[in-house]
Amino acid sequence: MVVTVSSPRRIFGKVVVDTGFSAIWFVYRDKWYDVAKFYDRTGKLTGYYCDLLKPAKKLLISSNKTSVLTDLFLDLWISPSGNYTVLDEDEFQNGITRRYISKASASEAREHLTSLIRKVARKQFPTKTVKEIELLPKL
Repeated sequence: MVVTVSSPRRIFGKVVVDTGFSAIWFVYRDKWYDVAKFYDRTGKLTGYYCDLLKPAKKLLISSNKTSVLTDLFLDLWISPSGNYTVLDEDEFQNGITRRYISKASASEAREHLTSLIRKVARKQFPTKTVKEIELLPKL
């Protein structure tokens, strides 16, 4: 998928997401996150973007069906070297304050974020499958 954004996203001093960059999205049933693998315009990996979500009970099984994903505002960026940073803390706090997400869901999101960070530190996340799947070469 080719990405369109309103403005480039810089993390660790580098543009990691911009219009014309490509991404592969990994969405899981019953997990508290998804993962997007981003590439710049030359096809070089810029990193992994993880959205914290309420677990999806069902995923798309045909093009005329819809899966509902509930974003919990917290995000995690992981560079190709394994450095990470938590993103959108302000949106997360705003979501709690405005009651877009319950305190229970917020607590679960924090727990799952902490678990992901531990896995990143142990080099167990992103998973081997996510790391191995690559963009198809441009024709």
